[in-house]
Order: sequence, then C-alpha cells, then structure tokens
Amino acid sequence: MNNEEKILSLLETMQSSIETMQGSIETMQGSIETMQGNIETMQGDIKTMQGDIKTMQGDIKTINNRLDKIELEQSEMASAIRRIDRSVILIENEHGKKIGALFDGYQASLDRDKAIEPRVTLLERTTERHGLEILTLKQAK
Repeated sequence: MNNEEKILSLLETMQSSIETMQGSIETMQGSIETMQGNIETMQGDIKTMQGDIKTMQGDIKTINNRLDKIELEQSEMASAIRRIDRSVILIENEHGKKIGALFDGYQASLDRDKAIEPRVTLLERTTERHGLEILTLKQAK
C-alpha cells in the first residue's frame, strides 16, 4: 500500500468517524431539545406550584384568623364558666341555708302538730258531745 492509499484509507476512516460523531451530535442535540422541553414544562409546573403556595398561604392566614377568634371565644367562655361556677356556689350556699331553715320550720310545725293533736281530739269529742246535748235539749222542748 502506497502513501496515497494510506492517506485515502486514513481519510475514509476519519470521514466515517466524523459521520459517527455527527450522528452522536445530532442525537445529543435531540436529547438537549428534549431536556429543554422538559425544563420549560418544569418551569411551568414551578409557576403553578408558586401560585398554589400563595393560595395556601392565604388559606393559612384565614385559618389562623379563625383560630385566633376561636381562642378568644374559648377564653371568654372559660371566664363566663368561672363566673357561673361562682354564682352556682353562692346559690347553693344560700339555698342550702334556706332549705335548712325550711326543714327546721317544717320540723317545728310537725312537732307542734303532734303536741296539739291530743287537744284537738279532745275538742272534737267535746264538740260532738255538746252537739248531742244541744240536740237532746232541743228535742226535749
């Protein structure tokens, strides 16, 4: 093989290598274009997510405001319950004393009734006897 043939063979090999590299470059360019499309899609997704995050932040602020109101109402209810508890305790103490006084009065009335019951029975008998005597006197006339 002479020099020209060697050069020609070398050139053919180089040409084949260049064609292979060009194919690889074209493949890489296709991959790069695909990646660019994927990047653009991701950027769109990121923008959508940023919008969603802003919406969620607004929702969180709304929830926090509602929780603040609930906590305030809960605090107010706890204060009201404490006031009611104090009132109930006062009422129970006052009514307890009054119920005790009523029971004492009832017991005194019951004791008095038991004490005067024999006298009432005696008066009933006397009244009945007097009624009979009056009836007898009236009939005798």
